[in-house]
Amino acid sequence: MKRSRNTPMWPYLAIVWCLFVLSLSAPRSWRRIAVDPETVGRPRVVSHVLRDDAVHGVPINGEPTIEEPTIEEPTIVAAERADAAAERASVDAPKVPSQVRLDSTNDRLAMRPISRSRMPIMRLPKVDPQEQNLHTTVVPFDTSMMLWSAPTTLLARLDELALVSETSAHAVKTWAAKTSGTLRRLTANTPTQPDEISSLLNELAKTIEATTPLADGLAQATLHTDLRRAQHALKRRVDVWQIAHQLDQADKAERPSASAHLSRYSAAEPVNMSQLLAHLERYEELGLAADARQIAEHGRSLSWSAQGECQELGRHLERHYRNANLRIALSSELVNRLLPKQKDIEEDVYDNILGAEVEGVSSTSTKLSVRWVADDRHIRFGLEATGLVNSDTTSYAGPATFYSLGSTSFYAHKLFLVSPENGLQSWPAGANADSDSSLMGVDTSFDGVPVIGGLVRRMARSQHRKSLGDALWEVESRVAGTVSQRLDEQAKKQMETLDQKIKDRLIVPLQNLSLEPTPIDMHTTDKRAIARVRLAGSHQLGAHTPRPRAPSDSYLSVQLHQSAINNAVENLELDGQELSLRQLYQTIVARIRGLEDITQVEVPEDMPSSARVKMADEDAIRVRFHDGQAKITLSFDEVRFRRLTVPNVRVHAFYKPQPAGLHAQLVREGAVQLETAQRLKAREEIVLRSMFVKMLSKNRPVELIRGKFADDERIADLQINQFVVDEGWIGLAIGPQRMQAQRSTTTR
Repeated sequence: MKRSRNTPMWPYLAIVWCLFVLSLSAPRSWRRIAVDPETVGRPRVVSHVLRDDAVHGVPINGEPTIEEPTIEEPTIVAAERADAAAERASVDAPKVPSQVRLDSTNDRLAMRPISRSRMPIMRLPKVDPQEQNLHTTVVPFDTSMMLWSAPTTLLARLDELALVSETSAHAVKTWAAKTSGTLRRLTANTPTQPDEISSLLNELAKTIEATTPLADGLAQATLHTDLRRAQHALKRRVDVWQIAHQLDQADKAERPSASAHLSRYSAAEPVNMSQLLAHLERYEELGLAADARQIAEHGRSLSWSAQGECQELGRHLERHYRNANLRIALSSELVNRLLPKQKDIEEDVYDNILGAEVEGVSSTSTKLSVRWVADDRHIRFGLEATGLVNSDTTSYAGPATFYSLGSTSFYAHKLFLVSPENGLQSWPAGANADSDSSLMGVDTSFDGVPVIGGLVRRMARSQHRKSLGDALWEVESRVAGTVSQRLDEQAKKQMETLDQKIKDRLIVPLQNLSLEPTPIDMHTTDKRAIARVRLAGSHQLGAHTPRPRAPSDSYLSVQLHQSAINNAVENLELDGQELSLRQLYQTIVARIRGLEDITQVEVPEDMPSSARVKMADEDAIRVRFHDGQAKITLSFDEVRFRRLTVPNVRVHAFYKPQPAGLHAQLVREGAVQLETAQRLKAREEIVLRSMFVKMLSKNRPVELIRGKFADDERIADLQINQFVVDEGWIGLAIGPQRMQAQRSTTTR
């Protein structure tokens, strides 16, 4: 059959629109960098905790677990850990002859942010200034060997595992200590023979394989999760390190005085392996946009190479650091609940069946449903219509008039396919029907004639019985044709409407934010449709940490990685701009909505009107999802409010998940934290406090689920059974009501 194609789209991604309200306040954390020893005048960091009434939510903190790694969806993780473990890891950081200064000595980036974990500063190896590939970095590079960057966050994680108190975790403690020792030997950057490096890498690869059965044998869910996270953090590094070592050795074999600078392999800019490894580790630790751009650029250069090893390394970077940062799973049960109820159709009947004129009335009732069709590469589903046509008709054939009551049941179906290559495709609808008819009476024009009238009626009834089968077949054919036609027409109309809504509410806002929605995976089972998408520009990264699992009985689950929000905010191009707080709010909203005139955006009344700010030149807004909260960081080169002018200000706000029924909110909890380069007077602190408390008001929570959907009576018996914020992800799931919130432990 001929297929019809509509404009490509991803209809099941529409739910992400409600999540993009986060970009109104999604922040970026400031850089933390190493300052050159010659740098003078480093500003002193003074922290001010702004205290106001706290709002305490009641989040459902289901314990996230780690999914099995696959080619399509590696489950990987990196996170900050406690002070002691991080300090221990920093002791073994490689000693290099120089430090890195990324910006001017007067820049506010020299300030250290408030953090529970004072992570050691990453130092880049020396490179030739003519060959360095950083935007603002001048790093001399010792060309005698490739330098390994210490995986600080991974070492901290391993140190914590080595100190677990569970009596049954002896094997885990042994595993962590052994793995940590191997990593430290590898990244010590002492003169090491290539064979020894290869042996250490092979040992780490075997460690990764041995971790799965060790984790599966653990009874403690938290320890199982921590071990698997460490395993996947190790895997993504070893995948890169093994190829980088092979390329480094091949390059040195051809050029005895070679550096770790693989110019012969790349079709574009040369890739410096030492710098690449340093960027990766610094991104793991700090998540800065500058490092993300460098990693993305290195990945493109490697992918364009004619050398197979370079292409493989590029694929590892793409898979591990540009993975999908949005995942949506939708059950047919929820879709069918939300499908619009079809109204009964009452209509007159004027038809001709087997040469007999038929007239009367009919009533048609229809029920629509969606059924997922298993497909491991596409979203495939069928739209099904079942119903009943009841009729009360009168037919005329010669001298006889027949009075009948009919009933026709029908079933129609239409197939749809959503693919990354072609968007939405559909096939013509098909239908079948089954009819039954009861003859209620017969009149003839001879009814008043004795004997003949009765004879004619008996002949009419006999003829009716003989032709009934053919008549029912014709009725069934016409009903099936009518139902198929109506299903095609209604589906076309609804899909065109949906297509336009998605363009207006999703595609256009993403285009306005310069994000490229790239489908990483689309597939269906007989119960769910699953889509995984990367929201990022070509110069940006995606997810690199494992997402939380949703409960196995969820009707709808959404996982959003912080990289999607940070990418969107970065593309707002607010860095370095000077504007009022009201203009900042209007600019963000207008850009998302695609409005050219920012004055069309209504500003909350309590937003300070006289406050002006100069955004930081880089990473002015950053968001981080970790440890049960969303952390928003705003960085300003200067803040002016009334008569007060304060340079180098950084603001931190923390949001906790708060579910209520089907409403999901992120509510600011605790005090707003201020970080400045100079000590503030009490009056100045009060002024800044009033400004940012109003800007980040607790009365304006970030609503993820609200409005018509949350209040729909058709899903009133459902609840939010997962709402977690951890490891860079927000995980949200809706499912059947339970006596109490359960922790999510089952893979889907």
